[in-house]
Amino acid sequence: MSRTFAQIEKDGYDTLTEEEISNFNSTLLLFHNAVHHKWPKEWGEASDVLLRNFGWHIRLWMHPNDLIPFIKIGDDEVDKYFVRKLRWAALRIQWQAGKRFPHRRKMINSAFNAHWQGNYLASIPLFLTLSEGLFRELTGEDLFSKKPKFKMAGVVKRRQELKVVPMMIHIIDAVSNGDIIGLRFSNDEYLRYPNVLSRNKILHGADYAYGNKVNAYKAISQFEFVTESVHMALTGTE
Repeated sequence: MSRTFAQIEKDGYDTLTEEEISNFNSTLLLFHNAVHHKWPKEWGEASDVLLRNFGWHIRLWMHPNDLIPFIKIGDDEVDKYFVRKLRWAALRIQWQAGKRFPHRRKMINSAFNAHWQGNYLASIPLFLTLSEGLFRELTGEDLFSKKPKFKMAGVVKRRQELKVVPMMIHIIDAVSNGDIIGLRFSNDEYLRYPNVLSRNKILHGADYAYGNKVNAYKAISQFEFVTESVHMALTGTE
């Protein structure tokens, strides 16, 4: 059984096995690649898969290695992971968004208050509406359109300081390329990707069974993507 880094530190570095040394070297290489933004094509594909097939956005400081086990296990484990992470982060997301967008603070607090009360039928449309409005405010573009988002495309390449965030380019590309967001799916597309929240069906009253906890956190995932990832990509500030 492989030891954690903390256990190795406790036991002493002279106890390192050849396999652990090899793994440690691989980790250093991954860190080097992260700093120099040299992730393989597969990481981008994984980010797209997570959004398209599971309905979750990669979080801003999420490490690429976090993706692998959950995508292999399936929907339930992916959902549990993100619900747990976002539940702990939700108060910070609410506070940060209210601070960044004070003119929308009342609506932001209304969405979160409905969420805390378990009124997901009310909170989800509010989060989707906020995400759409804030994205347009930041970029001048339509978040839920399948058209490419030209202001977002290539933003990481233009802002060199963003390269310290390992997954930033994939977080942004999963939406800026226009074919992944999926929230204006046709009925056929919606059947192919049932785990993605359908913005049109929800806001136009065609979906009346969306009000559950997992979907509520998917809406918060969307909101966090706009208020943190898109905001950082365009402003360079956390």
